[in-house]
Amino acid sequence: MAKRYNLTAGIRADKATKTRHGGSIPGVLYGHGLESKSVQVGEKEFNRVFSETGSTSLVMLTIDDTEHPVLIREVQYHPLKGNVMHIDFYQVRMDEEITAAVPLTFVGESAAVKDKGGVLVRSMDSVEVEALPQNLPHDIEIDISLLKTF
Repeated sequence: MAKRYNLTAGIRADKATKTRHGGSIPGVLYGHGLESKSVQVGEKEFNRVFSETGSTSLVMLTIDDTEHPVLIREVQYHPLKGNVMHIDFYQVRMDEEITAAVPLTFVGESAAVKDKGGVLVRSMDSVEVEALPQNLPHDIEIDISLLKTF
């Protein structure tokens, strides 16, 4: 059974700048057959959840006691400070397949790199996967220890 990720949000009434100064991150919730809502989430809570989920794990976003199954579609960062400025939450339909870019994680150590002085060049960082939202993998592991020669 997949781990369940929960995030609590509130409806945003203030401007984005005031929301950020209050320790929250402004965002928007949108999706199929859903009217867009301006929301805000706590910065610490979001950073904790996003570090575990990335953009391909399902998150249950709770707003006013209503759960919304969402993917974190886009995260905008401040160009100098690096902190999160805005988040797009995409509410998915649990019975409809979606396409998402799933990141590749390279594990192991290649003998060609270690012993023969080779350099591993990764031409892809992610692959497009089509699946039901609850079946999307967080990442795909690629074992490079099998690469013995060039």
